[in-house]
Order: sequence, then C-alpha cells, then structure tokens
Amino acid sequence: MGNFTDKLPTDDALKALEEALVLGVKLGKLTPDFKLHGHRDARPSMESPGQKLYDRIRKHKHYEPIGPNIVTVSPKSPV
Repeated sequence: MGNFTDKLPTDDALKALEEALVLGVKLGKLTPDFKLHGHRDARPSMESPGQKLYDRIRKHKHYEPIGPNIVTVSPKSPV
C-alpha cells in the first residue's frame, strides 16, 4: 500500500513480492509461466499502481500487457 507515482516500494517490499511469487509457483498456486499485470493494464484510466511501480512491473520477466476493455474477475467476485 502506498503511493508509488514518484518512488518505488522499499527493497524489502519488492523482495517480499518476488519471494511470494516464487513460493506461489513452488506450492502450485501459480503456474511456472504465470502472467503478471499492473492494475492499469485492465483499466488504463487508473493511475494504480503508480508510474514508478508500474514501470518496474513492466520489466518483470512474467509481465505481459493485456488489451483494453478486458474484464477481470477475482475468484470470489459474483459473476
């Protein structure tokens, strides 16, 4: 949580994210070829997650942009 428009999360936070992704693959919660997206990939008008963090996400080896007008649904969302 925070504003990552002008600065990145802490190194510890970025490391924790990477460790969580690796663990997710190890536990079978994520496929080894999972795709990582920024919030604004689904909603381009959003500033989330902030430009600095979004720039970092786009450099991640699992990042893949998605087209506009994509509807995303979480597993707990009513359809």
